[in-house]
Amino acid sequence: MIGFVGLSHLGIIYSVATAAQGLDVLAYDPNAALCEELSQGRFPVLEPGLSATFSAHRNRLTFTANAKDLNRCTVVFVSLDVATDAQNQSDLSPLERLIAECGGDAIGGILALPIADTVKRVAKDEAGTQRVAGTEDRTQLWLAQTPQMFRVGLLAQALKDAKGPVTDEASAIESLGLRPRLVTGSRENLKVTYAEDLAIAEAILKARA
Repeated sequence: MIGFVGLSHLGIIYSVATAAQGLDVLAYDPNAALCEELSQGRFPVLEPGLSATFSAHRNRLTFTANAKDLNRCTVVFVSLDVATDAQNQSDLSPLERLIAECGGDAIGGILALPIADTVKRVAKDEAGTQRVAGTEDRTQLWLAQTPQMFRVGLLAQALKDAKGPVTDEASAIESLGLRPRLVTGSRENLKVTYAEDLAIAEAILKARA
């Protein structure tokens, strides 16, 4: 079985294409809601023939949010997108910076950005209405980005032994009591999660054109 970690555009396409070659595929992403959508053939990306190829080879594809399922795979690919502009040029500087700063680090690290917004902690009142329960100290909070870089043996062990929720590779490493290094990323390294994120991504690409 072939495993894929990271179900953004690249991971989705690779997973389906590999299944189309007659191989059993296990595709992992910590986002359980995304895995459920993909299992139903509802894709957040547009590619010619993607839905038809998925339907034809659905029985060879398994989408999972459980990192331990990767133990069933003989080979695992970590597939992450790199932003590309209208001229088909990719900005690799964040990735190059991550490699330069974490290549010699015994633990590894992630791209991240210090939070600029005010962050509120919430709780429901007696009526079930969400209320502000406090304001967090944002000087100690960063937004995790991808890619993330860790020693393959260490990461495999962390994913295998993780007991609590694993939302990214770094959280698995943290579950071992380790502290990944932070490398400053880019605000243009956008995570497309909501529909409005597509408009933001389009504006970034147009600005680069």
